Amino acid sequence: MNLLDPGWSCGFETNERDDILWQVFALWGNSRNMLNLKDTIDQVCRKATQFRPYTFSLCSLQSAQHLANGNKIRITCNGPGQYTVDVLDPQDAFIQTVNMGKIYATAGMISSTAFAKTQYGNVVDDYLFGIIYDVQDRNMSYSSGGIIAQKTVKTSACMECGLVLPLRNLTIDHQRPQTGGEVEAVLKTFRAFGLTTEGPQGPKGKMILAYVQASAQPTTQFPQQINQLIHAIPTKPGRGPLGGTSLINRYTLNNEGTILYSFAVEAGQLEELKSQCMHGLLNLQPMCGACNSSRQNPTKF
Repeated sequence: MNLLDPGWSCGFETNERDDILWQVFALWGNSRNMLNLKDTIDQVCRKATQFRPYTFSLCSLQSAQHLANGNKIRITCNGPGQYTVDVLDPQDAFIQTVNMGKIYATAGMISSTAFAKTQYGNVVDDYLFGIIYDVQDRNMSYSSGGIIAQKTVKTSACMECGLVLPLRNLTIDHQRPQTGGEVEAVLKTFRAFGLTTEGPQGPKGKMILAYVQASAQPTTQFPQQINQLIHAIPTKPGRGPLGGTSLINRYTLNNEGTILYSFAVEAGQLEELKSQCMHGLLNLQPMCGACNSSRQNPTKF
């Protein structure tokens, strides 16, 4: 971890642009999620009072492994709903004050965008899913009484082979496996929001991160410019090789990711975080039955 770097500075209040960005992401959701990471931060902060700070362990993910180096997070209550968050070393010596504004806004974006709204099989109803996976009404051939006729239905493509099928004939694939891939799913989700040492290399994660980064620029116009960044991603047959310089860095949280992850752990919500990331938009993709069954994952929409 780089949290001992004295040059790092990541206040709890979000600025106006953070608030606008979170609201734009929130519009993509259609119901309240079981886990809201903004509430998670609030829950832990409320353990501090004006008479007694609250201290807990700082932990992170390095190379997809849970790690704690003895550093701590201290929350000081400065008044009703006002907090200062500091990082301490194992001997409680001050290291750095954390700027929570961006982290707090990012927590809201992840919760409203990346987490499952209902059962993950209903992800086809998600606004972003429809754009990212090019869900459209298309004419498909059906046989009735020996006669082939065209019928317009909602369709998408298998991301593995590119075959276009009606949504009802597609299956859902967990890109990180449901058994043993939980931590990778968390990292895959955090990576798309700029919370890992190296950013995403896949088209879906890169697109979400580009949206987040562009939205943070003061010259970006809402909503016209940033909406142009959200588009359908190519299927595997039409996709180039992934780039990137370090697989380890893509599976290691950066400082901001470490802070958010530590809050989730301290709130006792790590398993829920894993579940939400596993069954959330960034870890799901449509696949035809043949491609998905070859991965021993026959779950249908």
